[in-house]
Parts: sequence; C-alpha cells; structure tokens
Amino acid sequence: MPAHAGEALELILDAKRVDIRDDASTLTDAVEEADSSRPYTTIDGGQICALSSSPASGGERVSVFWALTAKPKEALEPKFTVLPMGEQAGAAWDSARLTFGCADDGDAPGASPDHVTVSVRTETDYIEPSEKTKVLALKNAYATVAHTFALAMAKAMGCRDDAGLPAEPVLKPA
Repeated sequence: MPAHAGEALELILDAKRVDIRDDASTLTDAVEEADSSRPYTTIDGGQICALSSSPASGGERVSVFWALTAKPKEALEPKFTVLPMGEQAGAAWDSARLTFGCADDGDAPGASPDHVTVSVRTETDYIEPSEKTKVLALKNAYATVAHTFALAMAKAMGCRDDAGLPAEPVLKPA
C-alpha cells in the first residue's frame, strides 16, 4: 500500500497502527470474484478488505467494498464533494466512492466497459467534526483510500490504461 494511503488510514482511524482483519477478504479475492462475474452480470459486489485500529486505540473499523455497477447516471448524494477521478468520484468526511469504467483488450470493438465502484466507509457512528480543517482532512483521506484501492483493482483486472485513473489521487473538487 502506498505511504499516502497508509497515512490516510491512520487519520481516518485516529491510530498509528492499522491492522487488516483476519476474517477479511483481499484485493486478490475481489478481483477474482469481479473477473468471474463480468461475463455474466453487470451487478455484483463484495468486500475488498476490513481494516481496524488496534484495540488499544479503540478498535475503529474501516471497510472497503467493490461493486459491478451500471454507468453512473445520477449525481452523488449531496454530502459528497465531487472529485475529478474515474467516471464518478466523491468524498465526504465519513466515506468515499469512486466509479471507473474497465475495458480490456479482450472486449469486442464498441463494447461498453464494465463499471466498478469502490467505496470506503467506517462502521461506527461518528459525529461530523466541527472544525472545517478536520472535515477536509478526512475527505481527502477517504478519497485517497478509495483511489488507492480503485487503481489497484483496475490494474489487477487488466483495465486498459488503468481505467483512466490518475497515478495519484486528485483531491481538488471538480
């Protein structure tokens, strides 16, 4: 995992140590499941992984999910700040999502790409921070984690041109 993604998880979990949960699936599992589903359906999904702070830090948990989806047609919920990554991306102080279109060299000419949405969210009931700097830092952190997993998934799935995702997260609103 890139250093900036690790730092983002530390901010989200408010902990210096982040653990991958033993019962969680992996990016490899998610890619295998997505690739096996792509020829048969446009709707499927699952968990990529679950990460948590150490129990001494409160044991907070962040989960990362993937879903095969239709091409985004509607705007994101108002809580999301729209970011210029993939086909649709947005971040909030408690979650982020990024949808990309995955075409590969085996697709028929003119075929529509499969769409994959990666979402990141905590599984606790936080109250939105009152400081605007903390809210912005959390939005950037969630966006960074969503981008990191989306890019890794696009690469592992063999999406042409890494699904058009930038090498680094774009955190300036669209």
